[in-house]
Amino acid sequence: MIGLVAYSFHNQKQGDFSSFVIWASQNFRPPIVGILPFTNQTNDPDLAKVVRASFYGHFSPLPFKDVEISEIDRTLNFLEKYQKRPFQTITVEELGSILGCQALVYGEVTEFTKVYAGIYSQIGIGAKIKIIDTKSGQTVWEDSFVTRFHEGGIPFNPIDAVFSCAKTGLNLRTTQELRAIDDLCRNLVARIPKLSFSHKYGSSETQLCEIQIAAFKDFKRALALRKILREKKYQAFVRTVDEEGIIWHRVLMGPFDCGEETDWWEEKIANEFKIEPFVIRIQN
Repeated sequence: MIGLVAYSFHNQKQGDFSSFVIWASQNFRPPIVGILPFTNQTNDPDLAKVVRASFYGHFSPLPFKDVEISEIDRTLNFLEKYQKRPFQTITVEELGSILGCQALVYGEVTEFTKVYAGIYSQIGIGAKIKIIDTKSGQTVWEDSFVTRFHEGGIPFNPIDAVFSCAKTGLNLRTTQELRAIDDLCRNLVARIPKLSFSHKYGSSETQLCEIQIAAFKDFKRALALRKILREKKYQAFVRTVDEEGIIWHRVLMGPFDCGEETDWWEEKIANEFKIEPFVIRIQN
C-alpha cells in the first residue's frame, strides 16, 4: 500500500507590502494592535473562536503591542450588553479609541470542508484578515489563505484496505483539525511583512507605562469620562479588568516611555482635572 500525506496552500489575495511598511514606519513605537472576534461563514459554530485564538498565538511574537483577547472581549461584551452596540456596528476609529489600539485585525473564517471517501480524506480550512489603521480607517494589510490536509492510500489487498480506511478516518478527528487550523494561522501571520523598530522603542530594555486617570464599576461612567478626555484631545481608552471577582473599567492613557514622558503627562492631567492619576508599568 502506498500512503500519502500532503499539504496544499492556495493564496487568494495578499496585501501591499509597501503600504504596510510605510504605515508602520509612521509610528514612533510598536503600534498597539487588537484582534477582534472573527466572523464565521461556515457551519461549525465554534470554529471562528478557535481560529482567532490560534491566530493570536502566532501573532503575539511579532514586534507589536497586542491586547489580550480576554480584555477585548470583556469590553465588547459590555458595549453590547449595556449600550446594545455590537462591535460590528461601531466604526474602526471609535473602536480604536475605546480599546486603545492603533490598529485592529478583522478576521473571517471563509471555508471548512471535510471529505471522507473510503481510503481518502481531506480537511480544508480558509480565512481572511484585514489590518486597519484606527486613525485613518484605511486597510494597511489584507490577506486570505486556505490550507488543505490530504490523506489516503492505494490498497494492494483487502487487509490493506481496512487499515487504509482506519488511517484516513483519523484524518477527520479533532487533532487533525487543530493541525490544519494551526497551519492556516501560521501561514497568515508568516506572510505579514517583517518589521523592525528602532532600538529605543523596540528593545526589551525599554520600559513603557500607562497612566490611569480613574476606575469605575459603572461602564457608562468610564465611557463618559473617556468622551470628555477625547474631546480635550487626550487619547484615552477604557480597559475592563477582573480583580478578585470585581469588574473595574479603567480609564487610561498611553503607553508612554516611563520617566520624563510619563511624568509630564501625569502632571498635566493632575493640573487640568484636579485629580491624582497614577502610573502603571507595563510588563514586558
